[in-house]
Amino acid sequence: MPKPRANWTPEVTRTFLELCVREKNNFNWEYKQLTKLGWQNLYPDFYKITGLTHWDEKKLHNKFRDLRTHFIKWRNLNFMKSDLGRDKHTGDITAPPDYWDDTNLVHCPALFALFNC
Repeated sequence: MPKPRANWTPEVTRTFLELCVREKNNFNWEYKQLTKLGWQNLYPDFYKITGLTHWDEKKLHNKFRDLRTHFIKWRNLNFMKSDLGRDKHTGDITAPPDYWDDTNLVHCPALFALFNC
């Protein structure tokens, strides 16, 4: 019997990204991804918070890879716009409010925290 497809809702994606950022902040990160320990810490917390225990680890790895790929493409295409910048005090990305409405990335701050090294 085939495994059910993953339905990545915005809430589930946000939870996943927040857990990834937590592991990165706990230094369970190397180069562009979580370490083995980072993944081992993430799995039980993700399953406990979301209740999606039928999702296997490969689904999480694939989502991570897809988010990174889409983020890099988005950054390369959009970061050159003249109305984007960085806040000197916080380091956050600054843009006019309508800019964020034009993007499909609901979780942009978390994505920048993870992949904008």
